[in-house]
Amino acid sequence: GLRKPQKVTNDPESINRKVYWCFEHKPVRRTVINLIFSHNELKNFSTLLRNTNASSSLIHELSLEGPYTGFLPSDEALNLLSTNSLNKLYKDDNKMSEFVLNHFTKGLWMYRDLYGSSYQPWLMYNEKREAPEKIQTLVNNDIIVKIEGEFKNCDHSIYLNEAKIIRPNMKCHNGIIHIIDKPIIF
Repeated sequence: GLRKPQKVTNDPESINRKVYWCFEHKPVRRTVINLIFSHNELKNFSTLLRNTNASSSLIHELSLEGPYTGFLPSDEALNLLSTNSLNKLYKDDNKMSEFVLNHFTKGLWMYRDLYGSSYQPWLMYNEKREAPEKIQTLVNNDIIVKIEGEFKNCDHSIYLNEAKIIRPNMKCHNGIIHIIDKPIIF
């Protein structure tokens, strides 16, 4: 039958519990993997991820708590790779897994953390974090971080091994993703 309408309450304890549940118990949590598979600019990268023999273990690893930071090439960036390079990746499963994992680091690196400016207005809430010179990937390769321009003038860019961050801070439950304009290749 029909459900009875719930009573409206003015009890502050009841209201607090409902508000807490609403904000703390999210029914669906978007992970790094969910974002990769659903984002329009990451279709080619998600195809690479799905086509490795180790895809289930990679997907499992990147679905864990983390936090992980992904510096992922856009579809346009992956289209810049030659077909010969892509064929080599598809033929060698170890290279494919390494290629995918070279785009991830352990830890949370938001755009502001990569910049490490003393001008950051959020320093009153967070501890200061120095701009890193290098960040280690999940396969222990070093990504070199280079900053150009002034943060306070809004004419700055962050480069990771010559790849520019074009879309920063796509937040997930277990990390963050930045879209870059070139793949990171070692």
